Amino acid sequence: IIRCSVDTGQIQMTIGGVQGYVDGSVLTARFSYPTGIDAGADGEIYVCDGGNNAVRMILDGEVTTIAGGGKKGIADGVGINAEFMTLFGIAAAHTGDVFVTDPAANSIRRIKAVPKDAAATWRSNPYDRFPDSEFLYETETVTKEHDPGYYDSLIHAARLNTPTGITLDIDKNIYFADSDNNAIRQIYGLAVLNTFAGAPPTITASIKVAKAAADASNYDNHNHNNSSNENNTSLGGANNKSSTTWKTTLQPFIRHPFIDGSTELACFRRPSGIARDFKSGRVYVAEPDSHRVRVIDLATPDEDSIKNQVTRGAHSASMVELPRNASWEQAAVVS
Repeated sequence: IIRCSVDTGQIQMTIGGVQGYVDGSVLTARFSYPTGIDAGADGEIYVCDGGNNAVRMILDGEVTTIAGGGKKGIADGVGINAEFMTLFGIAAAHTGDVFVTDPAANSIRRIKAVPKDAAATWRSNPYDRFPDSEFLYETETVTKEHDPGYYDSLIHAARLNTPTGITLDIDKNIYFADSDNNAIRQIYGLAVLNTFAGAPPTITASIKVAKAAADASNYDNHNHNNSSNENNTSLGGANNKSSTTWKTTLQPFIRHPFIDGSTELACFRRPSGIARDFKSGRVYVAEPDSHRVRVIDLATPDEDSIKNQVTRGAHSASMVELPRNASWEQAAVVS
């Protein structure tokens, strides 16, 4: 793990450098193929340690494992009891939650802190199993389907295909690169998964009649129309106040992988990294196969409405060599 100064470009600190799996001081800690990195609200650094199937945290000069730890699998749980198939992208929310992508499991995972006072009221207190731990983290799977596919729906039924890069907005809505679906997907309120931009080659557009307005505890009714079933299905609770309808249109031709324009019509080619610039409202997407960085402008006016636009940023192989992940501070692409 390398820390550089944004102002001077000078390397200030290197953590690790020798392959292994060791927690402890930053002077002796070891990693194995770290893939994703993000900073938390209190200065902590979270790292996807891909080779060790672990999520690590760097804080106050110490490296600790907060989830996973060597064993490969698909299992939720507290601390080292959690298992990951692979780890790639990571995003830290201001609430303290951490979200990671598990490409081999086609899933998004959430890692949340378990305060001691809250755990004391649980039927099974995890701190009883880890008495030496001052703070524990619990891993849970956000998207429930692990088979690859492409389906916009509530998160328990939605399908994705090799999610990689991930980022959040200020409301903790999730944006991620769904690499093998050639799409940027989003999760509203930890309840609804929708396509934000792009789509698999046989799908030309995901036409949103109205956006989902949902939160984890009380989400709105949703009517889902698709090309093979014209029946509307209403989902939600008794206190819903509005409804959302969306439709996916299938077309018999393969889309070109390099098309800019509105998010409904733009095409991607296996997007990998994603980063959001909160100041400008732009989202940056890395495309390794095409040696490009794509820009999604969230504030481009189109006639009487605001329409999201996708444009090409750097596109020469000599300018960007296989961009794999993206992170925003001033402007950075990690290759």
